[in-house]
Amino acid sequence: MPKSPASFPEKYRLFIRWYLAMLVILPFGLQGQHFHFEITQLGPEQGLPGDEVQAIAQDKWGYLWFGAVEGLIRYDGRSFRHFSYAPEDSTGLAGKIVTALHIEPSGDVWAIGHQHISRLDRKTNLFVNRHHSGEGPKTGAWGIAQLDTTGRFLVKVNDNWEILEKGTNELYPLQVVVDREIIPSGQIMTITRDSSGFLWLGTDDWLARGRFLDSGRIQAEKIPIIRAKNDFPLGTRLFLFTPSGQVWLSTWAGVYFWDGKGRPEFIMAPIYQKELANGEIDTRTLNQDYQGRIWVGLHNKIWIFHPDRPDMVDTLFLPALPNVNITSVFHDASGKTHWVGTNWGGVFRVRERRSQFEHLARFNLYNPSHSLAHPMVYNSLQDRKGNWWFATFDGLSQMDGNSRQFRNYKHRIEQPGSLPDNRLCKVYEDRKGNIWVGTRHSGPGRLLPEDGLFASYRKGSSPCAFPNDNYVRSILEDPVGQLWLSHTDGISMYQPGKDCFFNIHIEGVTICAMDADPDGSIWAAGTNQSLYLIDAKKKKLVAEYPGPDFLKTHVYALCSDANSDDLWLGTMENGVVRFDKRKRQFVESISTEDGLAGNVIASLLMDRRDRLWVGTESGLSCFDPASRSFTNFNLADDLPFEVFIAGSAYAAEDGSFVFGGYGGALRFFPDRIEKDSTLPRAPVHLTSLRSMGLHQVFDLPVEELDRWRCAPAKTTSNLNSTLSITGSPALSNTDTKWAVLTPIGNRPGKGVMPPTPISPPGNTSWRFSAWTARGGFWAPPGHLKYR
Repeated sequence: MPKSPASFPEKYRLFIRWYLAMLVILPFGLQGQHFHFEITQLGPEQGLPGDEVQAIAQDKWGYLWFGAVEGLIRYDGRSFRHFSYAPEDSTGLAGKIVTALHIEPSGDVWAIGHQHISRLDRKTNLFVNRHHSGEGPKTGAWGIAQLDTTGRFLVKVNDNWEILEKGTNELYPLQVVVDREIIPSGQIMTITRDSSGFLWLGTDDWLARGRFLDSGRIQAEKIPIIRAKNDFPLGTRLFLFTPSGQVWLSTWAGVYFWDGKGRPEFIMAPIYQKELANGEIDTRTLNQDYQGRIWVGLHNKIWIFHPDRPDMVDTLFLPALPNVNITSVFHDASGKTHWVGTNWGGVFRVRERRSQFEHLARFNLYNPSHSLAHPMVYNSLQDRKGNWWFATFDGLSQMDGNSRQFRNYKHRIEQPGSLPDNRLCKVYEDRKGNIWVGTRHSGPGRLLPEDGLFASYRKGSSPCAFPNDNYVRSILEDPVGQLWLSHTDGISMYQPGKDCFFNIHIEGVTICAMDADPDGSIWAAGTNQSLYLIDAKKKKLVAEYPGPDFLKTHVYALCSDANSDDLWLGTMENGVVRFDKRKRQFVESISTEDGLAGNVIASLLMDRRDRLWVGTESGLSCFDPASRSFTNFNLADDLPFEVFIAGSAYAAEDGSFVFGGYGGALRFFPDRIEKDSTLPRAPVHLTSLRSMGLHQVFDLPVEELDRWRCAPAKTTSNLNSTLSITGSPALSNTDTKWAVLTPIGNRPGKGVMPPTPISPPGNTSWRFSAWTARGGFWAPPGHLKYR
């Protein structure tokens, strides 16, 4: 029974509403698919009466109906109409709480609730009510099931199922016979009719299937079910019938399914086998979307099963807040929007669209066979067989290129030949097909294909042993096939004939990144603000280039432009630095003041159009050196995460780029990425604006402001820097673009710094920049300027 609003502490209720209001749009991705989910909360702040929704349905006109603790609610996409309890009105809603809904083809709405059955006549907008005043305990939740095509329903009244005749609105008792034994209907938790006319019955202990007879009786037989743990009551909640003939069942103890072949026999979906060891798995919702996926709601997360692969599941999380539980999931007629009802969270709208960015691999606690060893990915590669490898913070993950199933390698002290160390920095495939790993504590390792074990190269006293420091930061192969590894003692070259290393010691620096030229030269940089040149043929350090003032920080990434003499350095604090290899000098630095997404640079890649892709701590940037322009991407542009890890970029043979970070591995094709490059014309509502004592209030689109205009950033040296603005963005009628007030770089004339948009900005010094959810670009970089 739902908790009454008064029984929940007000301080938690206020916290939940505040927190959900902050989470306006959250992106989520499904593993292995180019889909992006935007989750928007609809609660009291957005006009929803109350925050407990028990059931969701849609009528033939497209209106959504919510059965809620506050009554019956209709939603037209913009506003809510509330049908509340009206005890003095015989044509009003007859009960306070609506727990189940049914929409008839005519559009009439059946609202089932505590001790009442109400039907809303859509022609008159009046209710026809049926009250129940029987004796005995109240269950607190009435169910409804279509009995046949003649307009009869089964409803759970008080503690028993009864037959409702729609025409007369009368109730008649139902008799249930299972295996020739009369069963009290109160034992039955759920009854569902499939497309063949069978009625499926579920109880605490057993399942049955049968048919309804005109005498008012259900004649049924029990169906076998293989229980994962017999000490749990079955607690059948819902049945689901797929077009392919599968039958899915949600219970107190997990999700079961039958493939529809042969005699019915249910087995548990494999995902639950492990979870049952940790306690009871109580599923709340079960239905199928228009793509055939099975959605299972459990507390504040949704498991999405693929019917043809019951062992494969994706996880979609709602905000983890106190007492927020999923009560219902509904897929509207568009096929791309899903609605999730909750207790204490209102309704969540989940919009789905195809994304340009693929969440190639991620950590999935609830499905180890389809999960990385750890959510932090330090490096990726695709081997010549098409399989993917990921170096993570807690092991090496191998993903089958076809099935997307994972095999995770771990270090085991008791197992010789296991992974040398769980904390990895690199995974690399040489031209002979050997898989190498670079570890944080135990040097390099090489996977032996014949037995799946690892050869370990730990520190040693031999002149050709791996150096005493075991930290491997990067691995590359030069043009002639020599394998180089960098570490805290310099760099080392692997000698396959001797199965050992030639070591080049570089004093006082950890080499974090390397890059090879076609002539065999190797560029290296790391923690001492210098750039090094190694002659691979002579195996010696030939030059050191100390960095200028703007390079007084660590270097995490190196990337050469094949069509120029430029070498790009990604730094820990100062953005990207360009070095001219022909002139042997540092040329410039590029930072957030020029438009870069962030100054902490994790990884660099150059695409076929000579554009530099930069993974930062604040998103992904694409820099075009020819036009000196930036295009930035963040969570609003479908990135599954926006904090990238040093040295994690990988260019695959098919032209795709893979960036690792705090959330897994992100994959995309740089030539296919499109960005909306037009200025959004959505309105910005200014609620307060102060400058030099002037105070005015505006509520107009930016383009129509009479006294203020948007000026290019590079011509704003005379702007008043003490401008104080408060305001908030306003959604346009397309619901895809808006503009925000946001701070930009501290030095005028140096471009826009695009941090996470903040709304409302508060009383501080702010400048103006336009932003769109579709493109995520910042254009034009400018300020609000007084004429």
